[in-house]
Amino acid sequence: MPDVIAPTNFKGYTVPMSAVGTVIPGQTYHMKFVVGDRNDSSFDSAVFLSKFDIGNVDLGADLTVNGNSALCAGQSYTINSGLTAPPYGFTWYFKAPATSTFVEIVGQTGPSLNVTAPGEYKLVAQYVGSACVGEDTILVEFYPDLILITPEPNDLSICSTTPVYDLTQNTPVVTANFSNPAAYQVTYYLTQADAIAATNSITNPSAFVNSTNPQTIWVRIYSTLTFCSGIKSFELIVIAPPTADITYNSTPYCFNQGSATVTNNGSTGGIYSIVGNPANITVNSSGTVSWTNQITPGAYTVYYELGSGACSSNDSYTITIAPPITASFTTSNTAICDGDTTTISVSGPAGATLTYSDGSSNQTVVLNSSGTGTITHTGGTRTYTLVSVTSGACTQSLTGTVVITVNTFSFTISGACEGSQYVLTSSISNPQNYTFEWTNSSNIVVGTSSTLVIDTPGTYSCSVTNLTGLACTTEVSKLFDNTFCQIQKGISPNGDGLNDFLELVAKKVEIFNRYGKEVYSKENYNNDWHGQFMGGGEMPDGTYYYVIELVSGDKKTGWIYINREQK
Repeated sequence: MPDVIAPTNFKGYTVPMSAVGTVIPGQTYHMKFVVGDRNDSSFDSAVFLSKFDIGNVDLGADLTVNGNSALCAGQSYTINSGLTAPPYGFTWYFKAPATSTFVEIVGQTGPSLNVTAPGEYKLVAQYVGSACVGEDTILVEFYPDLILITPEPNDLSICSTTPVYDLTQNTPVVTANFSNPAAYQVTYYLTQADAIAATNSITNPSAFVNSTNPQTIWVRIYSTLTFCSGIKSFELIVIAPPTADITYNSTPYCFNQGSATVTNNGSTGGIYSIVGNPANITVNSSGTVSWTNQITPGAYTVYYELGSGACSSNDSYTITIAPPITASFTTSNTAICDGDTTTISVSGPAGATLTYSDGSSNQTVVLNSSGTGTITHTGGTRTYTLVSVTSGACTQSLTGTVVITVNTFSFTISGACEGSQYVLTSSISNPQNYTFEWTNSSNIVVGTSSTLVIDTPGTYSCSVTNLTGLACTTEVSKLFDNTFCQIQKGISPNGDGLNDFLELVAKKVEIFNRYGKEVYSKENYNNDWHGQFMGGGEMPDGTYYYVIELVSGDKKTGWIYINREQK
């Protein structure tokens, strides 16, 4: 190892030094370091070894699109390390585009790697028998595949006994997707092999005479910027003098069918049109006629034209679109009494079949020769919904509903305690549409509203009549046993559902503490007090004085105790 020139200052300074020597891998070497440490007791000295280099691993420059060095689609590339095995061992790694992690390529242990996919490749080379390694990476990109971005060339057809083709018609077609078409060379070939090899191109592509019918022509697109190429093919077709012959189903088409398909008995490739270009009906290039639900029913003529000049032919056909079919149902009785029946009248085309839903399943009714039919309703409230009507070969979806309401009535009972009254209340949501007549067990009228207040035990009945025109009468009989309950002596509001509140219906309830101060008050009381102050918050356990004004106007007083569960 050559001598090292020592620095002139050893007093606390870091001075990088380097030593270079030629070594043979696998052999043992000894290194001697001398540290000058005289008269500098205030400082320490140290030696740091930087690195040992086994030699460079160079995979070459990145192959990128921006660097104009990328690979063509389908092309392969061999990455060479410049090293040999032995004495080196090799481990190759791959990182796919848009990922962040290298993954080992299992089974690849040689000094070179053949790649066919874009991404970043890394080689780790280790000198066998040592801990010395070196590594390098290379980015491999591919130009866009010309096959994928090049539009398909057009087949060329000529109606002639001596056809001459201009193949260059497809040049602007295959270069249409390129921002700089001038940077691409387009040539034409008789075989795929010639196109791939770029040999024996057609010398006069603008005036080419075919040899077979049809004949396949291959076109090669070559980039002068990337040196990549791709090939496509198209057909040369000689068309015999055409024959136009079209037909459509002669049966009138259903209004809602929406389309009619042509039968072409002659030559294809012509142009379809609707004579007069009417609104709401069109025909596509395949001869399929389509119309919307705004079309006027009637006859329409489809015109078909083939070619031009001496190589032309035409034909026409008239199709008929029938008027739309429809059906409906009505009833004069949308509300009936419990146990009654009503009839829904149906009208539509004579002999048609109407499909409707009764709320649980679809049902059908066949209309008579006059185009009428009936549906009989029995049972409870039900909604009838139109589904469709079928007349001949045509079926039309329908909308519309009829709701038959069956009137039933019920009543709720609320009671109070000693000296109060029972309240009988109708459950009808709109009582203003009904009249009420309450009678007692002696058949004496005792009330005419939806609510009846009683204070005498017995049997009571109510007759309810609909004011909208339907006279339904429902008898409701209940025995109301006015059992005189006792006001509670105490409550235990602990949330267990037992004795949690003062169970009472009264005109007014007032609660006072032992000092006579009112701590709670509620008018129209209905099970509201559970031991709380008027402003909220729990009253402490203890005895409280109450004043209760019943619905009858009588007043009750007494003491009640609050006892909550001890926690």
